[in-house]
Amino acid sequence: MKTGYSASVVIPLLGCLLTACSTLPLDPSVSVNDACDQAMEALAIAAPTDDEAGNAALEFTLSACPTVDEFVAAAIRYPDAVGFTNASGDEVLSFIAIACIYFPKSATCSDAEKSGVLK
Repeated sequence: MKTGYSASVVIPLLGCLLTACSTLPLDPSVSVNDACDQAMEALAIAAPTDDEAGNAALEFTLSACPTVDEFVAAAIRYPDAVGFTNASGDEVLSFIAIACIYFPKSATCSDAEKSGVLK
């Protein structure tokens, strides 16, 4: 029996509230590396089914996607991974902002910090 909500469930719900859904330009031509793409696909499967597996998959995905742009592009391809049926860039950015509270040392979060997404 579940006793709480995992980061992979809470993040989409709080994302827009905490980041005001700010729009940042995203490069639509971003190429997603295979590791990031595969990790996002696995996250889409794990996140809704198991809190522990979802959190582990989220941490792995944030490390496998070296840039915010790659994470966003992969999440748009696999929106279930970030808690949506259809994810926009703004929604994914909100998800990243909250995920980085939990996993600040990941590659995606490091890039988010450098690029100003986490301001």
